[in-house]
Amino acid sequence: NKLNPFDRESRSQINSIEISNNVTSIGGWAFKGCDSLENITIPNSVTSIGESAFEGCSSLTSITIPKGVTSIEFDAFKDSALTSITLPRKFAGHERRMGIPNNCKVHYYSE
Repeated sequence: NKLNPFDRESRSQINSIEISNNVTSIGGWAFKGCDSLENITIPNSVTSIGESAFEGCSSLTSITIPKGVTSIEFDAFKDSALTSITLPRKFAGHERRMGIPNNCKVHYYSE
């Protein structure tokens, strides 16, 4: 079975993603609506995360953002199920803008 990332039904079947080490950016709306996504591995090569990239990922409860990420756009995590996120300290105070849920425990790397 080949998944069409633009097809809503296919997006619902994705439960785990490992992003390749040569990827530097996660585009806007990249995983929006992947409501079965439970696990994602983001490599250290990624430096930016686009608008609404993980919006509606209602099964994603935890995510670690690499230290080298310098840009996380508006509502990147809106309507996700995040209860835990680890990210660079430079994003402290921007949780609401990124759409991180209010009940999510935010952990920052020591710099």
